[in-house]
Amino acid sequence: MRIMSRTDASLAVSLVIATVTLFSQPLKQFLDTVAVIEDQYHLAFLPALTVLSVAFAITQSRKHVEASAEARLSRAKSEELERLLTLGNALASSLDEEALQRTLCQQLPVFFGDRGYWLLARREKVWIEVAQASPYVAQRSIESQEQLAEQALLGMAAPGMDRLGIELEEVVCFPLMVGPTVVGVLGVQNIPQLSPTDRIASTAAVAPLALALRNLRVLHELQQQGIIDQLTGCLNRATGVMNLQGELRRARRSRHPVSILMIDIDHFKTINDTRGHLAGDAVLEKLGAMIGQVLRTTDIRCRFGGDEFLVILPETALAGAEQAAIKLRAAMNALDAGIDGSRPTLSIGIAQAERGELDAASLVGRADAALYKAKQSGRNTLRLAEAGEPVRDYPKLQPSLTARDDDFDAERTRVAVARAASS
Repeated sequence: MRIMSRTDASLAVSLVIATVTLFSQPLKQFLDTVAVIEDQYHLAFLPALTVLSVAFAITQSRKHVEASAEARLSRAKSEELERLLTLGNALASSLDEEALQRTLCQQLPVFFGDRGYWLLARREKVWIEVAQASPYVAQRSIESQEQLAEQALLGMAAPGMDRLGIELEEVVCFPLMVGPTVVGVLGVQNIPQLSPTDRIASTAAVAPLALALRNLRVLHELQQQGIIDQLTGCLNRATGVMNLQGELRRARRSRHPVSILMIDIDHFKTINDTRGHLAGDAVLEKLGAMIGQVLRTTDIRCRFGGDEFLVILPETALAGAEQAAIKLRAAMNALDAGIDGSRPTLSIGIAQAERGELDAASLVGRADAALYKAKQSGRNTLRLAEAGEPVRDYPKLQPSLTARDDDFDAERTRVAVARAASS
């Protein structure tokens, strides 16, 4: 049990005085003996003892100061490690941009205080703004952020450049690297100025942030591979069907029209048979890119199967869809597909959803029937679907992510043969 605490100063002084009083006679005798020895042998015990006592006191004081400094440094390192572990765990669970923004909003003030910051991700030499927070100064435009980011990357290669952040226009930029690859740049407002200690801690913090950006990019690419046809850049069939069903529900609520185009490349099998499948792939690739260039950014393009494409036109009536089809045919006729100067043509079927219609299969069936008529009319043309036109033996659409284009092509071939036999 502790008899007294650090605050009991009066009790400690009283104990010292009582001890000196208690041993005053033995101390007097000891000092007299020391004085006799000093006189007899010409020694200076008391000055030497005083020097040793002072030296001992100074040494102990320095040890105490060093121990305190080491303890503070150890606590600071422990706190920094705890902050980095907390940041790393939070970033590891941030699997989309929204979650990453929340994590940055919660964790970066621990490292930078109230300073504003912005974060750009780099994908295929294109900068993408991920997050920006600026509580006390005006936010920077994306163009200004990109300019600073490019300057920071140039500064990385400059000899003698400070590796603890690159200071540009009152902003300290931290390039985010995973190996030799640049995945982004973090910019931090340098008002008040970041100390060297803050910069060291910040440099340690950007390492898990760089890994988080790289993981986010990998997840994005995996998701894109799951919904994007890699050859044409269009949505795959399953994702296109889901988008069409969503547009039909939205059109029912808003009472706005929605139309679709079913597009087929004329004599595509002949291209594959006579010029090879690589030439056919080149035609598909250029057609997918051309659809994206000619139509609106809100229009949805989908590779429906083989050489057939589905285009969804939100808030577009039949007349507008017809104009879009005319533009596509004209662009295809002017497109150099790289197959010995010949230019493939398109047949297009057009259909508009009926008021309140939610059956994507029925709508696609009408557009496909119109496409079949365009083929029968000699190809390189377009046809409008007739209202209420029956669709015979059309395969049911299932928005399953496991749907395969080759299975759908086989079914389409079976349907085409049945139609030809019935006619």
